Amino acid sequence: MKPIKTKHQLRAEMEAEMEAFLARGGSVQNYEQGESGREANAPLPTTIESQKQTRTPVLDEIKAIEERRKTPAKAPRASRTNNGSQKKLLVDDFGEPLRWV
Repeated sequence: MKPIKTKHQLRAEMEAEMEAFLARGGSVQNYEQGESGREANAPLPTTIESQKQTRTPVLDEIKAIEERRKTPAKAPRASRTNNGSQKKLLVDDFGEPLRWV
């Protein structure tokens, strides 16, 4: 099983990575609260509208399904033995099948 790092260990790793970044000459930029990375007048991206798909007509399929619903289904045949008696499923108190009688 892979050992899980504690919060203290994760914080120590992040702190070491930040110290290494700053030691290599990296810098951190500070921004005021509410300041945005977008330009003031740039419009929002329109990714949703550009991905619209055309609809596939399915009226013929719907009509076929409705027609099948209107026709009555055939009744299933009852399974009978040679002597004409019908088998019944015997179940226990919990509804689990035991055997056919």
